[in-house]
Amino acid sequence: MVAPVVAPPGEGRWDRHPGDDALAGSERAVALSMLTVRFVHLVQGLICVATGWHRYRRPWLAAGLLGAATVESAVVGGVAFRAGRHGEAGVWVDNAFGVVGLVAMAAASAGQDRTTSLNWMLPYTVTSAAATAALDRPRWRSAAAVGLLGGTYALSVAPAVRRRQAVASTAVANAASYAGFAAVMDIFGRYLRRSAAEFVEARELAVARGRALAAEQERTRQYRMLHDSALQTLEVIGSGAVLDDAAVRRQARRDATRLRALLRGATPGADGLRSSLEELADMWADRGIRVNVVAAEVRDDPGPGVLDALTGAVGEALTNVAKHAGVDRVVIRARRVAGGIEVSVRDHGRGFDPATRVARYGVTQSIDGRVAAVGGRVEHWSAPGRGTRVTVWVPA
Repeated sequence: MVAPVVAPPGEGRWDRHPGDDALAGSERAVALSMLTVRFVHLVQGLICVATGWHRYRRPWLAAGLLGAATVESAVVGGVAFRAGRHGEAGVWVDNAFGVVGLVAMAAASAGQDRTTSLNWMLPYTVTSAAATAALDRPRWRSAAAVGLLGGTYALSVAPAVRRRQAVASTAVANAASYAGFAAVMDIFGRYLRRSAAEFVEARELAVARGRALAAEQERTRQYRMLHDSALQTLEVIGSGAVLDDAAVRRQARRDATRLRALLRGATPGADGLRSSLEELADMWADRGIRVNVVAAEVRDDPGPGVLDALTGAVGEALTNVAKHAGVDRVVIRARRVAGGIEVSVRDHGRGFDPATRVARYGVTQSIDGRVAAVGGRVEHWSAPGRGTRVTVWVPA
């Protein structure tokens, strides 16, 4: 579990790692929630003072308290808004103002009104208690602040409770609301931080897996590059087959040119599908395989990456013909189909039983794997004595 990073005491800035945006977002959510509720309570105070002016014993004191509360909220809230979180210093200032405000409201209002909505400092200071509980700090410190606010309110209404027992239940419920709302905000804040920490942990794991996958894909690409060029030529030479020296030299030069271009980052198949297929045909002609290319139906070429995958898969299919089919003639047919281009490699050689086919790298990676990587698909058909057909479809 990734632990949330918190600001040092007294600082309004959250000192966090630049990648912990999710953690910062949870702190902003808590702060904005508190600021929104505080705004509602200030509006409530304005309504109470305006409509209940004659109910207050000292209305000017109530109005002055409302003005002071507005200034205090603007200062503390502005700091929290800019920092994107409730700073600990701002919360304790808010608590101190709440204690003074409860005493002032008790002096401004009649005893029986201290338990009614005219005492708008009650919800105002309940928000202070909730903001304290939302801090990522030991619970005992929040509990002490909540107890101070709740206790101040209880003392301010105590005279009214002694004179009128009917308001006792309301006073007790109001005093208990401090602890209740603080508990809810404590749970909410901790849930947000835990969720944000889990998100950061999951994101870091996803990034690590992405890097590992990218590294594996690069290794696969490099192996395919070697497998489909230099390794094939070396295998043919090493097989002891009778080869024309000039043909071997031409193929070695082709392989060297291709590898050098790929290492420079050049895009294979830049001349188009037909040219790439005819280049393959010329290459295999030097190896004794006559390849007939039929591609008159294709006038549009796929993108460079798709074209590279397509010609690479066809080249591997031709390699398999040379190794296993026992024939020296192959037909490559390319045509435009709905949504893509289809290329088939057909021979009439030995063939094989697909049920006994053994998965080899050349088929699973150089053909199936590289085509699947560009959103294409491959179909293999064969029968003993009837030859083999490999059909590749790629998106246009």
